Amino acid sequence: MITETEDKKEQVNSERIKSILFLLESFLDDYKNEIQNSSALLDVDIKTELSKKIENTLNNPLHGIYNVSLEIDNQIKQLVELLVIAHFKKHQKIIKEAYKTKTAFNDLHYCIVLINDNEDTRNELFSFYDKYELLEADFAHKYPVHFQFVPYELIGKMFVSHKIELNTEKV
Repeated sequence: MITETEDKKEQVNSERIKSILFLLESFLDDYKNEIQNSSALLDVDIKTELSKKIENTLNNPLHGIYNVSLEIDNQIKQLVELLVIAHFKKHQKIIKEAYKTKTAFNDLHYCIVLINDNEDTRNELFSFYDKYELLEADFAHKYPVHFQFVPYELIGKMFVSHKIELNTEKV
């Protein structure tokens, strides 16, 4: 029985690999056609998007690397924001409102209005850091998360990016 299950898993895995290889082959065929077209058009001094990208990379090779680095940072920040939002939703019973704020360095900075602002409720939210700082070495330093507790009256004076929806119930 175990070997039948293992055989089925291997068969399914093999089919998945074949599907991926087929998609890769299709993608490469399309890319090959684009390369051939770009080459032919370049012979008559017409630059395609591909030709322009190659030219830009040759003229400024670090720009592409920099853009990739920025894109990776932005994706990581989006994932961290999902962790923060999940933490806020888990503790929504103590939060009146929460906002992502705009900062000069585009940090992960949040303004939080607590229902009852006291040491216990703040510590409950600060529990996020207990787990966050256990992640990969230096991760929390590279992608810092800041919580700022503010009275409701001051929210209008903050540089708010967007309000975080905490209510998970569907109406």
